[in-house]
Amino acid sequence: MLCIDSPHVCKVYDVYEDKHRVYLALESLAGPSLLEKALCDPHFCERDAAAAFKVLLQALAALHAKRVAHQNVHAENLRYAYAACAKRSSQAQAQRSCYHDGLKLLDFGLSMKAADLLSMPQADGEQIPLLPLVGARASAGLACAPPELAGLAGARGYAGLLESVGLGARGAGRTRRASPPARTPSRCGSTLSQASSGRSRRTSACATDAARSRSPDPRGGAAFELLEAADMWSAGSILHLLLSGTLPPSGEDHAVARLPDTVSPVARTLVEALLRRDPAMRPRAEEALSSLWFSKCEAALQAHPSQPKAPTTAFTAPVSTAVRGRLAKHHAVLRMRKLVQVASAVRSTPLLPDEVLGVEPHDRITEDHLPKDPAKQFGPLVVHEHVTPEAEARDLILLLSREAFRTMLVGRTSNPTKMPINDLTELVDAAERAGDLPWKNPRGLMKRMAMVLQGNTISAEHLAEFLWEACK
Repeated sequence: MLCIDSPHVCKVYDVYEDKHRVYLALESLAGPSLLEKALCDPHFCERDAAAAFKVLLQALAALHAKRVAHQNVHAENLRYAYAACAKRSSQAQAQRSCYHDGLKLLDFGLSMKAADLLSMPQADGEQIPLLPLVGARASAGLACAPPELAGLAGARGYAGLLESVGLGARGAGRTRRASPPARTPSRCGSTLSQASSGRSRRTSACATDAARSRSPDPRGGAAFELLEAADMWSAGSILHLLLSGTLPPSGEDHAVARLPDTVSPVARTLVEALLRRDPAMRPRAEEALSSLWFSKCEAALQAHPSQPKAPTTAFTAPVSTAVRGRLAKHHAVLRMRKLVQVASAVRSTPLLPDEVLGVEPHDRITEDHLPKDPAKQFGPLVVHEHVTPEAEARDLILLLSREAFRTMLVGRTSNPTKMPINDLTELVDAAERAGDLPWKNPRGLMKRMAMVLQGNTISAEHLAEFLWEACK
């Protein structure tokens, strides 16, 4: 990732490594996530989704041009570098969208270069799982995985991927089966540019040949194209989420039928092209950027400043309350799943060797300032507290729970400190249905907590206690 220099990609400045850890020096992104910004904006509309989605396509185009597959493209991996343009007046809303300002794609822990596909260890006992499926499990579950890779979930990792395109596990000494047809620009109707389709097809074929020739082993080109198409499926899932509030339904060819009626036809056509189940028929990132949807949305946001209020169109009308509610629930479920995974990792940390973690108990000194005394006879009270690894793990889970609790309430309630226990039960059920979470009996624990609590709401402290018990 040190070779990627794009304003739409989180910059990796340097990498350091010691005996036990790898340290990444990354660009600081202090702003909200894309979903958080959309939920906090009552004017969020289709043209804002277009502005943000264009940045995602530009980031993927930069990665794919360097023959790098991201393999973990999900909505929570889009974040702003700064918190700017959070609120807009009606006049500003009529003039421009700020959803492209400072938005960056991050989280490259699962990224892979095309040149590494054939050199990865695939011996017995060393199979590396398909990383896009690992990222999908960590996000919203396998339901959001590209269909062509979801079918390989039980296969031998990347060895199965290579065999699916006619290459043996080691790419040598094997009989090569017929490769899948080369990807060509999909016929996206009025969405993609109306330039000559024949010329685009020939240009794309030449670009593909040139890209394969740059790869150290051209035989890995077909496998990399599958990973590239998987990134585009994930991008289409994000667009479907922004426009409808839900991920595309798994197992269906026509996910566009689930979009609200208010979505513009050009946006529908782009979603349909990106979510085609045949990876060879999906457009590449640079091809999707030529969609007429972006030019139409940009024309809408460039209304003349003299207009007191631009006419409301499908591009500028705020998303419906139903879409906003579904988007808020999806965002809360994502945060719950991430919180469970991190809490489970924190709970398992004391199980690692002592020499790695330095888990010896130690003293923590804090100052507790007593109430003001008229005689000023008392100063700060120094408390020596014996801290164990378990106590530190509890403190960390509490801090993480407070931050996640705050973001889970975005777009769902006006009270920033309390959540109805029924809402938490609903989030726990939704997170559990997606599967692949390292917790035990969450529904039973929720029932016990509901019986013990005096009231119908919970706080971040209650959530931390629930996680501590569920992630044993």
